[in-house]
Amino acid sequence: MSIAQAVGTTGQVAGVDISSGMRDVAQKRLAEAGVGQRGLASRRDAPLGFDDDRFDVVSMSFTLELFPLEAIPRLLAEVKRVLRPADDWESSAWLRWSREKAKAALERTYKWMHQHFPHIVDCQPIDVEGLIESAGFTLVEHERISLFTMPVAIVVATPTKA
Repeated sequence: MSIAQAVGTTGQVAGVDISSGMRDVAQKRLAEAGVGQRGLASRRDAPLGFDDDRFDVVSMSFTLELFPLEAIPRLLAEVKRVLRPADDWESSAWLRWSREKAKAALERTYKWMHQHFPHIVDCQPIDVEGLIESAGFTLVEHERISLFTMPVAIVVATPTKA
């Protein structure tokens, strides 16, 4: 099940990538899945270009480690800015869906990245949890898994309440 399907008929999904080619792939997949009206794939450079408090969830897969270390705090500040305040993440449909799909999605993403961008698959090691906490988020859940012998962090975090 795609994220666009998981949000139901009234939810919407926005995908952001700096590559217009990746945007085109996402738009094609949304159309093929019959959820094009619920999904938006756009090409953006920072900042994200969305209003404050626009989204319930932001999801990234194999993303942060592609940015220079000094750019990660700015990216996470943008993520925090566009997220709505949340009171009860434990009961959210997204959290249940992400638990079920995380490992399969990571494997598919890794294989796709290896096929299309073999020169950047070996991403820099970063302290994902530390960077996310330093950016003002609270870790709800986090675990480390091994994916093709590569250590991978799976993190669910919410903006820290003031």
